[in-house]
Amino acid sequence: MLPVIATLVLLLGVCPEALAASTRKHEFKQPKAYAVVIGISQYREEVIPKVPYAVKDAQAVAELLHTQGGIPKSHIRLLTDAKATGNDLRTLGDWLRLRVKPDSTVYVYYAGHGTPNPKTGEAYLVPWDGHPDFPSGLYPLKDLYGTLNDLPASDVIVWLDSCFSGAAGRSVLAKGARPMGMSLENPLLPGGKVIVLAAATGSQISSDYDKAEHGLFTHYLLAGLQGEADADKDRIVTLSELVPYVAEQVPHTAVEEFNREQTPTLFPALEELGHRTALPLARAVPPSQRPLLKVSEPKVEPPKAEPQKPEPRPQPTELTEAERALKELADRARSRQEAVRVEELERRAIESKRREHPVQPPPRPFPGDPRFRPRPPVPFPDR
Repeated sequence: MLPVIATLVLLLGVCPEALAASTRKHEFKQPKAYAVVIGISQYREEVIPKVPYAVKDAQAVAELLHTQGGIPKSHIRLLTDAKATGNDLRTLGDWLRLRVKPDSTVYVYYAGHGTPNPKTGEAYLVPWDGHPDFPSGLYPLKDLYGTLNDLPASDVIVWLDSCFSGAAGRSVLAKGARPMGMSLENPLLPGGKVIVLAAATGSQISSDYDKAEHGLFTHYLLAGLQGEADADKDRIVTLSELVPYVAEQVPHTAVEEFNREQTPTLFPALEELGHRTALPLARAVPPSQRPLLKVSEPKVEPPKAEPQKPEPRPQPTELTEAERALKELADRARSRQEAVRVEELERRAIESKRREHPVQPPPRPFPGDPRFRPRPPVPFPDR
């Protein structure tokens, strides 16, 4: 078999080394990469609004990082709902620190609520058991950045499908607080190893996209990693390709579908990243193998028909004396007619029974019968 392949390669004029390199490139693997993927849809506190597609977002991102990102499944930690408590978020650095090597790439994805501190303007992630009224139970974004910067990894990529304005969408506020504009920048980011791609600016809303059943930002993040962002068609999606694609698609759809602005933001900017912009993220697949790109119109349920109320029955009115007397006469006449009819039916039944079973007269006794009594002779008068 090998000689045949070699002959074909020579006949086609393809360099064997280039073919092998191309094959290796299309078989994109990241055996030393690690990922923590978090999605919280239903919070423990029922007063916190549900994030409809956060768990589905996280599951899709984890699956894509394995199938197209080439990360082993054992290197991906998926935390959803009750598995994403405040303690789980605070200890994710310990889990990574035990595994990450100096040449590792780390991916962190979060879908859920964010919240601002109205007094300090600090941004928090809301764990499953957190509440915006109690900051001690929240996870500060600066702590996440600090933990990730302390890892012995070469690069750390953070994707945040959340917002921190408190206006609506994937953001909540403490009771009595008002929405506010804020910044996601952190002094640890410039010059650090952490690269953050956030779903929106600090004053905007991160939207859910019902047609795709994903967050709007996550939908285009997945689409880009699947191959829509592969601008040079080399079947590898890099950071420099993904960011412009997401930055173009999300604002356009936000305006067309929701009549509002949503601008994904990269920290640091691409111009400040230098050679790191060529960081490969995932293997592109053909369009026919991109199920996450399917967008359907939301199902519109027909309006429910209101149950028809039964018409009220007319209430009986009081009868005059004449009407009452007439009613009594009619009732008595009806009773007499019914009695006559009953008697007629009984008479007919008796006649029918007699016809079916006629009564025979007893036979007359004859001589020799004990019941026979001869008639006495009739005396004749003397003449």
